[in-house]
Amino acid sequence: GAGRRDATIRPVRVLLLVHGFPPDEVGGVEVYAEALARALAARHDVVVGVAHPAAGEAAGRVSDERRDGYRVVRVGVPRAADLVPGMRPAEAEPLAALAAGADVVLVLPLRGAGIAPLVAARAEGVPYVVTVHDFAPICHRNTLLLPDGTACAGPSAETCWRCLVHDAFPDVP
Repeated sequence: GAGRRDATIRPVRVLLLVHGFPPDEVGGVEVYAEALARALAARHDVVVGVAHPAAGEAAGRVSDERRDGYRVVRVGVPRAADLVPGMRPAEAEPLAALAAGADVVLVLPLRGAGIAPLVAARAEGVPYVVTVHDFAPICHRNTLLLPDGTACAGPSAETCWRCLVHDAFPDVP
């Protein structure tokens, strides 16, 4: 009947991709991702793929842990990947491999990994859903605010370049 679950339905392999995850990163999206992973893990096989900013030797480092019924795979990606939308850093390839092996990929804000996981999912015919929580897809600052705090009229090559330079070199006039 309505609302009953067939016990013969196999769990779905869900990959939840996010740019930060507790306890290392705690904010609105990160807390939401943790709650979503926990809820989905009650009925499905869940892997949380985390693309966290890393520098030097930490870039490319992969850690893998189990907690609360799901797996968390953290991949260190170069901080510069945040500044170049669409960049496909080689360090994000472990996340791409996870995407190719999933039944469905749920993407929360995923700064740093570029499009590698989505390209892999698409190549394997894995459906994905992207949930946008901020302006990250069109603004590297995520806010559509200029360095002086005023509202940006929208992305343009000149405006975005000004913000990129300001944020990369804040001490240079």
